[in-house]
Amino acid sequence: MSAAAPFRKKIDALAAASPEVGPYLAAVSVALAEFAEPTWSGAVADLASPAPSPLLAGARIAIGPRALARFVEALFDAALRGAPGGRRDAARKALRASEWDPLALVAAAVDGDAARLERIAMPFGEAAPSVPALAQLAAMPLLQAQRKVHAALLPALWPEDGHCALCGALPTMAELRGLERRRRLRCGRCGADGEAPALGCPFCGERDHRRLASLLPEKGGESRKADACDGCGAYLKTLTTLVGWPGEMVLLEDLATIDLDLAAADRGRARPADEPFSPGVTLAPAPERRGLFGLFS
Repeated sequence: MSAAAPFRKKIDALAAASPEVGPYLAAVSVALAEFAEPTWSGAVADLASPAPSPLLAGARIAIGPRALARFVEALFDAALRGAPGGRRDAARKALRASEWDPLALVAAAVDGDAARLERIAMPFGEAAPSVPALAQLAAMPLLQAQRKVHAALLPALWPEDGHCALCGALPTMAELRGLERRRRLRCGRCGADGEAPALGCPFCGERDHRRLASLLPEKGGESRKADACDGCGAYLKTLTTLVGWPGEMVLLEDLATIDLDLAAADRGRARPADEPFSPGVTLAPAPERRGLFGLFS
């Protein structure tokens, strides 16, 4: 599998600029390539009725466990490239252990259940890279597919409680889109977006302009900034763009603007420590499709 050309070019540029994150970017590349697999377009959420907020709250989604296990193993293999052979072998052994459940991993990631992810990571010890970080990548193809399927049900405005209308996550970034520079909040997990007030903190609702500030990097002018809030101490990166990013690009744009994170950190600002999204999605094994010669696809 290989990521589409625009994604591949950006990933290569990021890896050249920050070699230390190369293993994680290799896993990101695997995740982006996975979006095209038919496994995910067929995994359509059975939504609760009436439609809740977030939309996936209480939803049930059936996924082929073999296809999911293949994908998760590919993520770990990519993240472990270049690691000592003993460490790779130990991680692969833990990954194939009888207690390993890729459905549980993705369900915990979708629900933002840090305690459950920590329990899942225990068998790996120090052998594997960050299991929570890889779990979020493992959840992305599923969540991006739900955005595409259920796009008509999503509201035009970003919810006032600050959480993504589809998956319940806090916004990752903001766009000032088009010539009108309309402010659009973007979810880095599922790629959803919604219009938001031009002035205001999406995390605590602060609207007093005296308690809001824009932190600008040394280069880039006002087209790239971190909008900071004195009320809660959080910040949100904001980029100017003529057209909206594809949902799959939000994560890469976030990774490509680490200088804004550093500028915000230098001024004592931080992203919200906790993301209390917990839609309570149930993932169930779906019947595996058999392909040529009876092999699982």
